[in-house]
Amino acid sequence: MNGTYTGNGVANGLFHPDVAGVGTHTITYTHSDGGQCSSNCLFTITVNATTTWYADTDGDGHGDTGSIIVTCDPPLGHVANGADCDDTNAAINPNATVTCDGIDNNCDGQVDAGCQLPVSVRVYLAGPYNTNTGLMSDDLRTLGMIPTTEPYTALGYSHTGSGGETMVPSVLAVTGHDAIVDWVLLELRSPVVPTTVLGSRCALVQRDGDVVDVDGISTVGFEVPAALYLLAVQHRNHLGCMTNVAFPLGFSGVQIDLGSNTAQLFGTQAQQIFTGAFPAQALWAGDVNGDGSLKYTGQYNDRDWLLVAIGGTVATNTITGYLLEDVNMDGVVKYTGQGNDRDRILMNIGGVVATNTREEQVP
Repeated sequence: MNGTYTGNGVANGLFHPDVAGVGTHTITYTHSDGGQCSSNCLFTITVNATTTWYADTDGDGHGDTGSIIVTCDPPLGHVANGADCDDTNAAINPNATVTCDGIDNNCDGQVDAGCQLPVSVRVYLAGPYNTNTGLMSDDLRTLGMIPTTEPYTALGYSHTGSGGETMVPSVLAVTGHDAIVDWVLLELRSPVVPTTVLGSRCALVQRDGDVVDVDGISTVGFEVPAALYLLAVQHRNHLGCMTNVAFPLGFSGVQIDLGSNTAQLFGTQAQQIFTGAFPAQALWAGDVNGDGSLKYTGQYNDRDWLLVAIGGTVATNTITGYLLEDVNMDGVVKYTGQGNDRDRILMNIGGVVATNTREEQVP
């Protein structure tokens, strides 16, 4: 960091606990990089008497072990793009705990390692969506079928800055509106070249459509620069969708509601529209083979996958599990009979002409 620290206990550019003593101290950091960071950053440091912070093991005259809590209150310094110049680091103490409220330690417009920009997303999956309640069913969770590790790596997805996300089993114990329905995949894409994925995260979608991080509560974060992005959402047996308008993602985050019928999406009929008491739109269900197309007949169709999954000969057979062929996500793959998965594919391509197809509206 280019700059100077001033305040009680500061000596030779470093915080000096032997001078400051136990307690909370107000420090000012003045950034000096040719004017990129305006004003100063005011923050507090709390010295804990129960630690060995005062130990000087390297002989530089400054304590170098123990505990410091660093916050910025308020974040007074800003770079031109709005990032706070308020994150201090090992220049004060290697053991400092630094908040990510400004997440631009070097005032270079980039996100510090380990800090993330929050993206609040709401999205529905048409397979388990219930038009009578406005919620998705959580049958897979109830039946204990949702894996604790994201499924997309095993399906061959090439992650960008993520992959291998896991959740603790207790997340799946939550019931009600916030119960987990399944894993989804979020992508931040370039507004200039929409096929380019700049960041991806595997996350969890709740019954009410809220997408949360692997703790089942937190907003999903991306370790990317503050900039304009398109957002795409993918699911293992639904067609994905993408926003049609780039949004500015910054340190305060952004909210994107893909479940609203007013959501601006890329392409034509990008999601299935539901009307009635709970109007919404949701990802099209039935992309069983994951090729970005819903097909009922012909080469590489999705219907045949269902028949093969249940044995290939007896159409009334069923199987259970966390399976791609389970279009309505009730834990059972059915080819015929009430609540079967095959009919969902036919209805989603139009319900009349079996040779129709529906293509995913994500470039």
